[in-house]
Formats: sequence, structure tokens, C-alpha cells
Amino acid sequence: MLDNQNEKLIKEIKTISIKETKKILLKNGNELQIKRLNQITFRIRIEDNYQSFLAPVVLCILQNERKYKCFPFLYLKSILINGIGGTVLLISLSWLNIIQFDMVGIFIPLVFTLVLQLSLMPVLFKIILKIFRQKLGRDNNNH
Repeated sequence: MLDNQNEKLIKEIKTISIKETKKILLKNGNELQIKRLNQITFRIRIEDNYQSFLAPVVLCILQNERKYKCFPFLYLKSILINGIGGTVLLISLSWLNIIQFDMVGIFIPLVFTLVLQLSLMPVLFKIILKIFRQKLGRDNNNH
């Protein structure tokens, strides 16, 4: 039975084209997003108005037609924009003498983004995975 549920879930997500994002509206107004990154890898995340931008994501890798493996991963877009972008902004403002930061303080945006995502991973992984399985109609806890 579990293999049958997995086969249905895999069959459904395989209908997503590479680089395409399938969006499923949730009851609370948020959105479940399933993006196909390549032939076997999918990025799953919950999008809300602003908080999810700092949240980690779930990667789903297809192993075969009946098995998939999911694990938490950093949301790289957030790290690039908030972490690296914030660091570059602080370096620029410091270089122009608009603000004063020491070299350690300049990396606060990057460190904050990484620490926040890493600390949220255990909780959000379970939540995202549960919603992913429920919305696709195949909730099973044996994974």
C-alpha cells in the first residue's frame, strides 16, 4: 500500500516540467510550491507573505518509481539576497563612511540568515513534508 501511495505521489510530481513551479493554495492563504530542479530533484517550500523568505526548504529526490527521499535544505535565494546582499550593502555603506562597522559586524546579515534557517530546519521540515503529502492526497508516516 505504501508503495502504491508513493507511486501516485511520484507520478503526480513528475508531471511538473523542469524549472516549473507547481503552486497549490492552502486553506490559510499560504501556498505550497513544488519546483522541479532537474530530472529527479524537487524543491518544496511554503510561501506566505514575508516570513517564508527566511525559512529553509525541503528537497525531494526521486530514487526510483516507488521511492523518494526528502531532507531539509537551506533556501539559497534568501541567503543570496539577505545574507550576501546585506553584507555587500553594509560593506558599501561602511566604505563610503555612511555607517561605521567593524569587519565582524559586516557579516551579521549573512550569519543571521544562516542561523535562522538552520534553527528552523527541524520544525519546518516536518511541517512542509506533512503538508506536501496531505495536499497530494497521500499522507503516510512511514517515510
